[in-house]
Amino acid sequence: MAAASPTTHPTEPLDSPFDPYASELLRPFIPPGETEMSSPSGIDSSGDDGQDGAVTLAAIPTVDPQRHQRLSLRLVAPAILVVVITAGIASALLAWLIIHSTQPSLKRVWQDKAFLLDEGTKIEGGQKAARLMGLTISSAASTLVGISSPILIGLYAFRTAQAWLKASRGGQPVHDAHLPTPLQYGLLLELLTGGGLTTLFSTFCYFFMRQKASASRILKQAFVVVVTIYILTHAISGVDLWLHTVTTTVVISTSIPSTTSRLFSVVQNTCPPYGPGPLNEICLMEAGGWKGDPRPGMLVASNTSTSLQAITLADHADMAVLVVPGIPIDLEFRSTSFGARTSCELVTPLCQIPDSGNASCPGFPPSKFPVVTAALNSTASVSSGESKAFLLSSNFPPPADCFPGNPACTQMSPDQISDNWLALSPDPDMVNLYTLWLQLVWASDGDVPFASPNNTDIVRIFSNMATMLANCSLSFYNVTLDYSNGTYALADEELSNTGLSDGLAAPTRLGHFLSHLIANVEGLAFTSTAPDEVAAFLMQDVSRLALASAAGITSLRENTLSLSTVTTASLGRYPFWPVIVLLALLYAHTALALLIFLTTLLFSQADRIRVPPYGDSATTKKTKFRTASMLELAHLRLTSPAAVVAALFQPVGLSRPARANLAARTNALDIFDEKRGADRLRMGVDDDDAEDGMVFGIWQDNVAKEVPDA
Repeated sequence: MAAASPTTHPTEPLDSPFDPYASELLRPFIPPGETEMSSPSGIDSSGDDGQDGAVTLAAIPTVDPQRHQRLSLRLVAPAILVVVITAGIASALLAWLIIHSTQPSLKRVWQDKAFLLDEGTKIEGGQKAARLMGLTISSAASTLVGISSPILIGLYAFRTAQAWLKASRGGQPVHDAHLPTPLQYGLLLELLTGGGLTTLFSTFCYFFMRQKASASRILKQAFVVVVTIYILTHAISGVDLWLHTVTTTVVISTSIPSTTSRLFSVVQNTCPPYGPGPLNEICLMEAGGWKGDPRPGMLVASNTSTSLQAITLADHADMAVLVVPGIPIDLEFRSTSFGARTSCELVTPLCQIPDSGNASCPGFPPSKFPVVTAALNSTASVSSGESKAFLLSSNFPPPADCFPGNPACTQMSPDQISDNWLALSPDPDMVNLYTLWLQLVWASDGDVPFASPNNTDIVRIFSNMATMLANCSLSFYNVTLDYSNGTYALADEELSNTGLSDGLAAPTRLGHFLSHLIANVEGLAFTSTAPDEVAAFLMQDVSRLALASAAGITSLRENTLSLSTVTTASLGRYPFWPVIVLLALLYAHTALALLIFLTTLLFSQADRIRVPPYGDSATTKKTKFRTASMLELAHLRLTSPAAVVAALFQPVGLSRPARANLAARTNALDIFDEKRGADRLRMGVDDDDAEDGMVFGIWQDNVAKEVPDA
């Protein structure tokens, strides 16, 4: 006695790669007139379902040559849904990007390297947060593509079934390369039922096995299609994760032009330009004082004014400008104002400074530094414990026209400043440029010498005094300012006319701010080791204090040149490349789904077979034959492991026509007949004949494991 196969029982030979009873499906067609069973004689009544009786021709499924059709809409409807969903979700994401974009053009998107979307806000924890609906659409796309991929593979299985049926059709040359081997059929079954990465790897390795049959074209094509779908599906998931990782929210400001005006421009009408005739005395310095009001300048210089403030624009060559303080940060505007810019050079190491304080500086214009501004043509000592700054200033024209009676001078000296100089006619070549010679002096209490500074090129020590000398030039400007995000920027600058600049320079030439200057500079002067650092600070401070001290003639306000209200919005920032790659992959998946759908719908067609009734319907008179598509039957055996199991484990005692009828069902659940009680399967080894070796397998109850020897 020889052991039978552990997974089968004695049956008729397998004539088809799809089913052991497929040979019955190819028998001659019953004449068209015989469309009904006149009686249940097709199945012998002596046994259940005629299994013990003779089999009539009417009880056998036959090919219907007149029923040759393509797939029904019912079978391809899921594929249509896949195309619609994939294309729809990609278009929804694209439409969302377009509708909610805050950028005017794709060029701007490229410059920003991201899509900035205004998707609305929501309240979380009492705070506003941006809605990132684009990420929701992206996640939905990834999920739907993952769900639809098995449907797409199942649709392609119809093309595989069509190719296999065509290669197996009788009367046509059969090439082995077109037909799969049993192993290849197993790989096909795993591929088309969504076996995943393990199946793809196993199939890939099979192609490179040395000892194997030639791979069928059916297997190769299925492998390429499934790999493509697999790569697209997981690439979309990966890009979706990438997009979630790099997407952020940003807060941007949007300017809305305002219909109202605000008085943020600084103007004056006190100092007109010079005209013909004697000099205008309204804003000019004279020996006894200044026509302007010094009190507003004192407030601005000490940063205690509520109407004006002097600030330095470091990004614009240290220009000092007058602005209105307390501007709301949610405004943007352009306004007019006044500015000052100073250039300074420390000349301490170039000058000789005797104990008297009178300095001589070879290589510079002849000068005599005053010790006190009240007596410009004399010198006086600085009292112990004092610190003072002394200033000599002038507006000098070209040397030939320097001053009446002294055409060769290049610098106005102290004795040339007198009470009657205002009566002179203005020089047409006078320029908005003021020379400032500064001497800063610190005296210790008693005879205690000063501690040595970090750099004697900045501060020179003699006896109990220390001094710093600087040569500066100062100019005044009419400026246009832009205000945005709480900061000012210089939009335009123009030298002020000399009538105005002389008025703005008057407090400086009278030394109104020198107490502020020496207090501000002394800390850096004694501690810094870099003369350029001290000179840069001195330039900023002189410009700011000079402009601030003249605030008495710049007290008028006018409307801004333009004004906008700034609103902030939380935007979703979607980086450019993840979005573009995701859209490309989604549309590629759509194109692949559409291609598979069209080729399957147009080129997948097969014969239909006429199947006699079975079971209770077979005992009913005038029961019509039903038809089944061979393409659907083949598709079932490529996509449902249950159909393969049904072929391996046939019900015991079931007649051949009944089994043929069950094999012609297109639903995997209908192939099995469990009405009489289902047979149970056991898994393990057959150890009844240990001498023949134990065989592991799946065993069917009530089936003999041994058959008589032939």
